[in-house]
Amino acid sequence: MTEIKRTTTLPQTVITQLDQLSENEPVTFDLSSLGVIAVTGEDRVKFLQGQVTADVAKLTPEYAQLAAFCNPQGRIQSLFYLLSDNQQIWLLLPTDILPQTLTALAKYAVFYQCELVDVSDQFQVLGVFNSNRPNDSLSFTLPFDQQRHYCLVSHQEASKRLANTTTGDSASWEMMDIRAGVASLTTTTVGQFLPHNLGLPELDAVNFNKGCYTGQEVVARMHYKGKLKSHLRLLRAASDEVPAPLTELVDEQDKKIGEVVCSCNIDGHLELLALCKDTIENVRKIRCKSEKASILTLSSFENSNI
Repeated sequence: MTEIKRTTTLPQTVITQLDQLSENEPVTFDLSSLGVIAVTGEDRVKFLQGQVTADVAKLTPEYAQLAAFCNPQGRIQSLFYLLSDNQQIWLLLPTDILPQTLTALAKYAVFYQCELVDVSDQFQVLGVFNSNRPNDSLSFTLPFDQQRHYCLVSHQEASKRLANTTTGDSASWEMMDIRAGVASLTTTTVGQFLPHNLGLPELDAVNFNKGCYTGQEVVARMHYKGKLKSHLRLLRAASDEVPAPLTELVDEQDKKIGEVVCSCNIDGHLELLALCKDTIENVRKIRCKSEKASILTLSSFENSNI
């Protein structure tokens, strides 16, 4: 797995919200909005290898692996992290798209010796920032951010840690994802984007050498022969808005130049990821398509590979 080393810089509003974090103080995040699907059985790797964009054979117990599950047209049905302890594999994903992801994958799983189960009632997902990888047996570092880690713990253990450590809310974690160029999907955006639209190859979430998987032909053709004229961009504004996914971005003439993928607002500081036409670089005033929308500013991802 390729390691993309970088350092996370939290927005000032986030730092304030987390009580002016000291440089070495770990912060624990309640990520209970994420659910967990367990994949067990001797064919678990073979099964997932034929369904997701990442190389499942290269999973390690140390790192979380971002991956997508696409439909035959190459459109992303689900976006999740793969976690493995060499005995089973877990899919970490938003609870609102978990049921349909489980149903869709289960249609293919019947041809393999493996089982998919929603085990969200057994685990609570915690995020840990500003520390080395925790000593838990189920803790996984983000390969593009060595300071952030996912931990799968019991609900009782989660309550204990959240009560005895410096904590942050899920919005702060989401803001860090957005700054790293890591998009999230909702039921609204399922089936809307190709992996390239969300910068997944640059995040090492697509492997072009591992062989076939659902939607692979379309994804590979886009990679080797396509000429993308739109890319994922990070935009910011001082605003109380929280634009919904697929909200249009427009220029001075009110012409569409992009659409929102996901957004987050903390204390009047808006950051969003949007799929934008490359011509956006020449637009003087970018805003969401609404009468009172604030002017958005293009920014650079903290992950320099995107």
